[in-house]
Amino acid sequence: MRAHLGAPTRRPTRTARLVARAATITALAIAVVASAGTPALAYTQIDRNEQTRYAVETMNLTYSGFLARKDDFTRAGCRKDGYENNGFPYPGCRKPSPYNAFNWSDDGCSGREQIGFVSNVYRNLFNKPCQLHDFGYRNFGKGLTLSRTEETRAWIDSRFRTEMYRLCETNYAGNRLQRGACKTNADIVWATVRNTGGNWDTPPETPPAPLDPTPAPQPVPAPSPTHPTFTVMNTSEAPPDGVWFRRSPHTADTDRVTGHGVYRGERVQLTCYAWGDAVGAYGNRLWYAVTNVTRPTVASAPNSGYLSAHYVDDGAAANQTVTGVPAC
Repeated sequence: MRAHLGAPTRRPTRTARLVARAATITALAIAVVASAGTPALAYTQIDRNEQTRYAVETMNLTYSGFLARKDDFTRAGCRKDGYENNGFPYPGCRKPSPYNAFNWSDDGCSGREQIGFVSNVYRNLFNKPCQLHDFGYRNFGKGLTLSRTEETRAWIDSRFRTEMYRLCETNYAGNRLQRGACKTNADIVWATVRNTGGNWDTPPETPPAPLDPTPAPQPVPAPSPTHPTFTVMNTSEAPPDGVWFRRSPHTADTDRVTGHGVYRGERVQLTCYAWGDAVGAYGNRLWYAVTNVTRPTVASAPNSGYLSAHYVDDGAAANQTVTGVPAC
């Protein structure tokens, strides 16, 4: 739920690099908060953290390792095509809790109307990585909704391309031209998925994060002494700890200046609220213009900006504004 937005550290790294490191898998468990209008899940917070860890581990398997794990779950009766469990155990699944709610269904390299210009030779070749990609979308973005964010989607798409490349290297190890043609087709399939979003199933009211130019910066108003102050939270969901401030309520709109943001335990004063990109498993689109009152300045400049409400410990549900805080 951190949305892997980056931290104000000396060496910020992208989520795709972090989650790819086996040593950090256990640190990627994503906290789940209650949300108005969201069905209650059948698992405890500890269970959800373990599901997230296991799903990240599964996505980091090679396509062959993934297929072996998927076959094991299929033999245990855990694959239910066309059945939406919405976070509850799959009926008949013989795997123990909390591993009995993963969606193992797939439709392979579908979407012929979108990638029909890729020959069936490559569509069939890429079927195994496509199954891995389906698992990612159907458990992080749908079903269990372990981390329905654009950063997570980009990581899943990146894993997809890596495994397609792996197949190209394996199948055409002795033919440089065929290997290159294979990777070119892999790039086409990857770009199609990136541009269409596939079946990520972002909630209709939540617009996808822009892939083009970042929005124009929006000035941050000055806070009023009467506006509330809260401690930040969720800043260490993916190491390193910390979250950058944004210049507008959009995840990509950050200057990545070291220290320009918040770290664990710091406090922010809310100035006003705005609606922007969704952050967290429940698609929290609420953002606040804030000032870091623990460290008011960074390099002699005001330490203020836009911060997703997901990182503000205001006690409110997702998409619920704090009383007394005006719109920006």
